[in-house]
Amino acid sequence: MEALTADDIAILDLESSTIAGHTCKVVVLDAGADGPPSIDDVRAHVEGRLRRVPRCCQRLALDPNPAWTAPVPVDIAQHVRLAPAGEDLPDVVARAMAGRLDRRRPLWDLEVLPAAGDGQWALVWRVHHAMADGMTMMRWASALLWDEPPVAARTAATPPDPQPAPLFSTVAGAARTALSLGRELRPARRAGPFGGRIGSRRAAAFAECPLDDLRAIERRAGQGVTINDVVLAAVAGSLRLWCLDQRVGLDGARVKVPVSMHVAGPDVHDLGNRDSFMFVDLPLGEPDPMTRLRAVNRETRERKTHHDAEAVYDALELLERVTPPLAAVAERLLKNPREFILNISNVPGPRSEISVLGRRVRNLYSFAEIAERHPVRIAAVSLCDTMQFGVLTDPELVPGTDALAAGIEVSIAELLSA
Repeated sequence: MEALTADDIAILDLESSTIAGHTCKVVVLDAGADGPPSIDDVRAHVEGRLRRVPRCCQRLALDPNPAWTAPVPVDIAQHVRLAPAGEDLPDVVARAMAGRLDRRRPLWDLEVLPAAGDGQWALVWRVHHAMADGMTMMRWASALLWDEPPVAARTAATPPDPQPAPLFSTVAGAARTALSLGRELRPARRAGPFGGRIGSRRAAAFAECPLDDLRAIERRAGQGVTINDVVLAAVAGSLRLWCLDQRVGLDGARVKVPVSMHVAGPDVHDLGNRDSFMFVDLPLGEPDPMTRLRAVNRETRERKTHHDAEAVYDALELLERVTPPLAAVAERLLKNPREFILNISNVPGPRSEISVLGRRVRNLYSFAEIAERHPVRIAAVSLCDTMQFGVLTDPELVPGTDALAAGIEVSIAELLSA
């Protein structure tokens, strides 16, 4: 038995009667000259590689404490299945994210959609978030799915620069940590437009744009603006359009931006969840897209300069070791809808072309579970020369999921022409 880490347990604790706790990668592929592969071909492809990712052969045990079991036999037919006939890709993703994984088996599955439109087929790969975060899943995809592992790349978000020692190791470090926590744990504000009790339904939508467009905006903005800043500004523009359409207030929207703490590299044994975060205020009331972008950059630059994400990670780890009850209080505070309205993640994907069973991957999307009173989640991932976005919502609380996704593309076009 292998005990879950504190980070993994925190993810497990997010589960409720309406929140399943998954993360998901959606892979859209060309059919190729011979058409999509058979379900037996896909099963054989994955089964032959399972030994590369031992976690995918372990079950979750909860008694007496959460732990991963020793490897168990995997019934590949139960884990790799055809999607029900008649469902289109957004429906498959929404159903998968709303459903539950079977706790009697390792917590992952793969649905094959033989017809995804335009001569394409798709894989919807669902993993419980307690097993893997976005960075871990990208490493596992190289091991389990891609025909050849892509060259390690960092085209989007990158792990933080390694620190010489924990920030608490010196008096000056402790002072810097206190300042960082002060920035990130500011007094609570009123809940934003996306509050409410989460239901059991999900809606999924997709957006994409050329990375060259993001780079052009990055260069035009100057002042140290990054592609991550452009992504956040594009989401800010989409939220502004949504708020105007829904006739809700344009107060600033505080969002939570995960920051990977994984060591850089392709090691599939760097397991589980190793994320910190920073909070960023998006100026939804600002009508000028370039001004919004530069405001976002000022926020992120300050947090990166002072290593806020590392400080928060160190502080929570210390609390977990020394005073677990206080750590639990801090975790609850950080999940408060008055602290932030939604989570926006950005994970680097392969820079080079990839394929599965000889069929080229056209699109790669990421989805992550929404949380209680946080009914919107936006995840970005890069592939070759494209940035792709997955938008997941509770449609009862957030009407217009497709409009949120389309608004990202509209916002990028506005930034290009600004």
